[in-house]
Amino acid sequence: MKHFCLVIICLLCTVFLKAQVYINSDVTIQNNATLYADDTVQLASSAVVTNNGILQSTKSINTNGYLINTGATGYIITPVASGSLKTYDIGTSSNNKIQIQHSTGSNVIFQMAVRDNVYLNPQTSSTQLTSNVVNKTWILMPQTSVANLSGTAYWNAADESSGFTRSNCGVSYWQSGSSTSWTYTNGTSAATITGSSPAYSKATSAAGLTAGTYYFGVGGLGSSLPVAILKFAATKNINDDVLLNWITSSEINNDHFEIQRSVDGIKFESIVQIKGAGNSNTEIQYSSIDKTPFAKLNETKLYYRLKQIDFDGKYQYTEIKEVGVQKMDANLNATNFIISTYPNPTTQLLNIDIETTDAKSISLSLLDANGKSLLSQQYQIDKVKQTFQLNTSQLAPGVYMLNILDENKTYICKQKLIIY
Repeated sequence: MKHFCLVIICLLCTVFLKAQVYINSDVTIQNNATLYADDTVQLASSAVVTNNGILQSTKSINTNGYLINTGATGYIITPVASGSLKTYDIGTSSNNKIQIQHSTGSNVIFQMAVRDNVYLNPQTSSTQLTSNVVNKTWILMPQTSVANLSGTAYWNAADESSGFTRSNCGVSYWQSGSSTSWTYTNGTSAATITGSSPAYSKATSAAGLTAGTYYFGVGGLGSSLPVAILKFAATKNINDDVLLNWITSSEINNDHFEIQRSVDGIKFESIVQIKGAGNSNTEIQYSSIDKTPFAKLNETKLYYRLKQIDFDGKYQYTEIKEVGVQKMDANLNATNFIISTYPNPTTQLLNIDIETTDAKSISLSLLDANGKSLLSQQYQIDKVKQTFQLNTSQLAPGVYMLNILDENKTYICKQKLIIY
């Protein structure tokens, strides 16, 4: 077993060791140098592998929680046994470790690294993506074909660019020499909170990879990895139809969209398909109408999401939108009222539908998060369905409480309102 207190390796040299290497002090491998161990490498301290440096083992590199900084051009090379879940603490300025596993049936040698930033074309490092992504690129280079590869990428909040949607993100990959765009591997969903540093992770899987270079990135919904959905909205109109609208800023390899509906926000069914543009660099607006779904399903609340599907079957989901016709609880003394507010969240106008069997006066008040009343208005309600509008354009983004009381100061409705 070799013990290293400090090793600086440089200038086109290779250090070949035929025993287990135990690194218990900082090591730097740089300037096209290679530290080659014909055995296991055990880390008990950090290491820097940069400027085309390589740390290579014929058996295993066990990072043990210590960071290997692969810099701008460094790599580690190590075999991964079939069925073994391996963790490699690699990154640049921070730990962006990766876990990988496969079922090839034999060892597969991987060359791997983490780089700063993510690009629209990672092969040429052209057009850096500066919003709605994790600012890291994970590189995997299997030297032979690998079956059923699965992996997890890790990051911290400081690695996220502006607008990154941690609650709905996905892992995308780019195959060098083959891909012309990023492709989501398993759609989008919420990242996992690890409870430690790195604080967040996202898992993915692939049926198999051939030998070559693969780039992996994490993009939030609407990022350029690969179809940019700027907006998805679901709102109820006065006829109790649900209007579905969405906008894409660019599309790559986009076959079609599915509008999906749920009564519980968990199990979704596809209700309509809309053909996509295929490939586009311009803003495109889409819309569809779900006719009177509340009456058809005998529900007062429904959930909608959009599924975008590529030509090759890869897909991503938008965030879930909730739409409701609110029937008030009897303990609020309002069983003769049906009240619906939409759209919620909103930016400009809030529509309030009120239907009652009694003619009476009501008061509407809006409170901020601290309970301060921002406005109060009186309305006379007849025995018909009426719609009132509340101008929210001057309100700061945030969460508000909408209260509706009858003429006896009894609560009819308490509704959380989100302004964005």
